[in-house]
Amino acid sequence: QPTEALRLPLTAGVAVARAIRRNTDLNIRLKWPNDVMLNGKKTGGILTEMGAETDRLDWVVIGIGLNVNTACGALPAEVEGIATSLAAELGESIPRVDLLRDILVELESLYNDLLGSGFESIRAEWKALSDTIGAHVAVTLPAGRAEGLALDIDADGALLLRVEDGTIERVIAGMVTVKES
Repeated sequence: QPTEALRLPLTAGVAVARAIRRNTDLNIRLKWPNDVMLNGKKTGGILTEMGAETDRLDWVVIGIGLNVNTACGALPAEVEGIATSLAAELGESIPRVDLLRDILVELESLYNDLLGSGFESIRAEWKALSDTIGAHVAVTLPAGRAEGLALDIDADGALLLRVEDGTIERVIAGMVTVKES
């Protein structure tokens, strides 16, 4: 189902986090729906593109971008202070081929789990890695902006947001900014 496509970037995020943790001792976190975070800074992102009919998902392409061995001063000035790389945080370079292999192994394993057992165990692992759940967030939506407490992600991977009037909004797409308390 096309509605299930949101599960894929979350699944890929868990795969990336597992692979990075296998290769380093870095505390990788995930921000809904597709950011890989390290010490409060973005170190990567996951984008998906899909082809679908009303009732059928035909194909999905997952793109993973990760700042691996970029030196501290080599990131563009416009992202200074909000982006980082694994090597900058670790203090040494990381063998990219080993990391890529581990990302692909984890992605295949999690995809097989998704097909065989469903999304629930992946959802639980994503939530344990989340910087979003429990935070006050602002979400830029196609039709405007919503702000509130990020309560959870549902069985499809949508963000459940309690807005100011107490109602719960189901967000399937948008850019999330975690607000400082």
